[in-house]
Amino acid sequence: MRDEIRLLGRSGGYTEDPKRAMDPREEPEAVDRETQARISLDAARSWPHLAALHEGVRATRTLDQRLASAKAQAKHLRVDVHNELRLVRLALEGGRSYAHVERRLEVLEGRLWPR
Repeated sequence: MRDEIRLLGRSGGYTEDPKRAMDPREEPEAVDRETQARISLDAARSWPHLAALHEGVRATRTLDQRLASAKAQAKHLRVDVHNELRLVRLALEGGRSYAHVERRLEVLEGRLWPR
């Protein structure tokens, strides 16, 4: 009985075709299907807990701290959030209500940390 070939694909996922796989010198070792299923299930089970924890942390931070975190996350992910940042800045400079600024900031955060 032969072991099943499981290679990491160039564009994500797994493949059995070596031509569609990552470079074997750079490829991390793939895990078997059962291990991958267990890891995915564990991650899915912990996701609601982690999401609630992150929401709680975000809710206790000031608008300035949240804005700084969003800018850092956008830079890290290389996501263009120029328009969202502009709208937050205009709301702050325009003296809009706290609720208005927070809604603008939530839109920005939603682009960076989807729920």
